Amino acid sequence: DLHSFPTRRSSDLMELDNVVCSPNYGKGDADSISYCIGHYKVEGYDLIAVAVRGIDYDVEWASNFKIGTSGDHQGFTEAATQVYNGLTSYINSKYRSSYDSGKILLLMTGYSRGAAVADVLSYLVLADPAKKLDIPQKQVAAYTFGTPRALCAEHAIAFPNVFNLYSSGDVVTYLAPDLYGMFRCGIDINIYD
Repeated sequence: DLHSFPTRRSSDLMELDNVVCSPNYGKGDADSISYCIGHYKVEGYDLIAVAVRGIDYDVEWASNFKIGTSGDHQGFTEAATQVYNGLTSYINSKYRSSYDSGKILLLMTGYSRGAAVADVLSYLVLADPAKKLDIPQKQVAAYTFGTPRALCAEHAIAFPNVFNLYSSGDVVTYLAPDLYGMFRCGIDINIYD
């Protein structure tokens, strides 16, 4: 489902290979999400990096307001499920032998809308409710920036390897309100008060 993303600078410090992006990258609809996945070989492991787009998107911002009536934020969860399925497909098609031998590392990131989706993705990967990816917790990390709340209390697990960096002055990080029963997965770190 993913296609190659041709743009890469050779001067990047961590040059990824096998970079692919979501088919709708940069031209989504109200229920889509744009993301890229790439690979980097490090100390005998295959590091899979997932970046979820959080700015310069199109009409998918409408999904930010699709909270739902119960459970996790519906719009962010639908988007995270798209990324999760793309990630699963990527690993199965390109790095299945490394996955089977336990030699996969996973790094996820996102900003704003992308952060909320990456945060839900962290839950989907680490709690593994779909039973598609069984990656040990110590081999997974997520760093999100300006992260809206998207998970119900039951799913907002304080995983020690998921970091939500935010500013307490950023209104986006207060959405969806905790009054709605929405929280973040992992550990919140206020970097600017």
